[in-house]
Amino acid sequence: MDRIRRWWLPLLALVLALTGGLLLVRAGGGLEREHVVVGGVPLDVVRPAGSPPGPGVVVAHGYAGSARLMAQFGDTLAARGWTVVLPDLDGHGANTRSPTDLQYDLDVAVTHLRGLPGVDGSRLALVGHSMGAGAVTAYAAGHPRIGATVAISLPGAAPVPKDQPARLLLLTGGLEFPGFRAAAAEAVAGARPDRRALVVPGVEHISVLYAPATHRLTADWLGPGDEPLPSPLRRLVASGLLLLGLLLGFPAVARLGVGPLTVAYAGATIAVPLHLGFTYAVPVGAHRWALLGLWAGFAVLGLAGGSLRNDLIGAVLAVVVLTTAAVAGVAPGFILLVVPLLGVLMVIQAGLSAVLRAGAAPAWVVALTGSLLVAWPIATTLPLA
Repeated sequence: MDRIRRWWLPLLALVLALTGGLLLVRAGGGLEREHVVVGGVPLDVVRPAGSPPGPGVVVAHGYAGSARLMAQFGDTLAARGWTVVLPDLDGHGANTRSPTDLQYDLDVAVTHLRGLPGVDGSRLALVGHSMGAGAVTAYAAGHPRIGATVAISLPGAAPVPKDQPARLLLLTGGLEFPGFRAAAAEAVAGARPDRRALVVPGVEHISVLYAPATHRLTADWLGPGDEPLPSPLRRLVASGLLLLGLLLGFPAVARLGVGPLTVAYAGATIAVPLHLGFTYAVPVGAHRWALLGLWAGFAVLGLAGGSLRNDLIGAVLAVVVLTTAAVAGVAPGFILLVVPLLGVLMVIQAGLSAVLRAGAAPAWVVALTGSLLVAWPIATTLPLA
């Protein structure tokens, strides 16, 4: 009985991690994938198996996103016969170009798409989210050959001309800030009948990317078809299972008492699921220095905490201060979208630190382990250009 009690949690952790990893490997199966860098812009290309002739679409991510964040749109649209190009925009993902020129990035992506074998250059479309929605709308307005555009969560600061682009669909989440829905309504006010603004119920600025309704409406707007669409939640669920499995396996690793191994495991716990199933999480360029700086800063906070209670109080204070600053206009409003994720990361940090303290781990191991889990996603996802 004691042996069962000792090993049930590590075994559950292993099962969850293996299940999540297997689902990630199988996600998007049956499609052709290629990664290229053109003109300094990293591009992910997704095509139907066999690369049959058909239309092409460029899918642009939003602020602090990456091509990987939009991978589910590659699966959806490739299932409908589209060749899909997903760029890492300047300062995001693996793109270290500076200064930022999103129209250049899109031009590189569209030009590469048009030149791919089998792509019908007369049937090109654009899809974008948030910052990417503003970018693709502006690009389509200046390039009338773009046949259709889908702008998801278009920011209010990105006005849309009344005459261009043609065939424009604006999607917003029902739980997003009112400004996003107002921007979409203004874009279609008095416009031609080939523009529509629709609300996807029950989702906000990030979850709108994973709503089946978003994918169905996007695919139907670009070109109606009868092909079944894959679930856009596959990668998210798989990476969640992998993350949960790695977290549950942490106590077993901590019992080994090897400081560097514990720190490395904590880094892999957040970095691997994040990179494989959510967004680009490999530090490149200036992101490496940002990682070191944030790691050191959160490590100091970890040393100052000293207990689970203090760590949780610190997490609550961080969320309250950042939220207040964003509401007051002292900090960018974007923080309101990510501060809940920061709060979750800091709570997980507190939990891992408590496990290490219970095992009498040295203070430096406690500080470096928990802080790496928080610092890694922040340093690798927030753009530095």
